[in-house]
Amino acid sequence: MKLEIKCFKRGEKDFPPNLYELTDCPDKLYVLGNEKLLNEFSIAVIGARKCTLDGKRIAEQISADLAGNGVHIVSGLAYGIDCVAHQASLGQKGNAIGVLAYGIEYLYQNCRESLYQDIIDSGGVIVSEYPPDTLPNKGRFHNRNRIIAALSSGIIVVEARDKSGSLITVDYGKKLEKDIFVVPGGVLDENYVR
Repeated sequence: MKLEIKCFKRGEKDFPPNLYELTDCPDKLYVLGNEKLLNEFSIAVIGARKCTLDGKRIAEQISADLAGNGVHIVSGLAYGIDCVAHQASLGQKGNAIGVLAYGIEYLYQNCRESLYQDIIDSGGVIVSEYPPDTLPNKGRFHNRNRIIAALSSGIIVVEARDKSGSLITVDYGKKLEKDIFVVPGGVLDENYVR
């Protein structure tokens, strides 16, 4: 697929204004797809990569309900809850906002490769603060989480272990005074933070 990636620089009119809320606002944002979504109401649906079947069902229902009511779904395109949220959104003809921890040209096989194209084809958008050919690096996933928090109006956590990256997103969300919602789980289930 030929990618038409745009680069929005901090200070330019197309740069998403909600990213300015970050103390470490990125200098650039690389964008593939419908950039208008970045300035519209959206909710982040995040959670465990190794999600339970119940977690998957809950993420599907929440994301489908939100998308069916015109809410854009933001997530990190990681395996598990992130991909489930995006797929459920697309199933309702909703719009997905995928935030990457690597360059847009790098097709990281953490979902199914076609999910990228499905998001773009349905009118969604994929963004990254990293140049298009940047490879994945463990440290960049934490940086990505601040972008997820900044782009969303609120955050829903479906499942998250004690040291989950989802909790980093929640920490950023708290600093940015976003509404945070947590799906309750079993008291002995390690995927639900107590």
